[in-house]
Amino acid sequence: MPHYFFHLRTNDGVERDDEGITFPSLDQARDDARTCLFEMASDEITAGRKTTVQGIDITDGRGTIFARMDIADADQR
Repeated sequence: MPHYFFHLRTNDGVERDDEGITFPSLDQARDDARTCLFEMASDEITAGRKTTVQGIDITDGRGTIFARMDIADADQR
């Protein structure tokens, strides 16, 4: 199974994922990234903060970007 890395894009820059996670497919990695974005933005808004999350880049271990999920994608769960 492929191992993917979720690099979080925020207003302050990129927070790199150094561990990654294994998914059966890129589609399932995209679904998980979409859910993560939704939950992170929801948590910030619920706490009364403006969200700083912009998106997640899904890459392989060499940094090749397979998918780029934006915060606007979070509501398409």
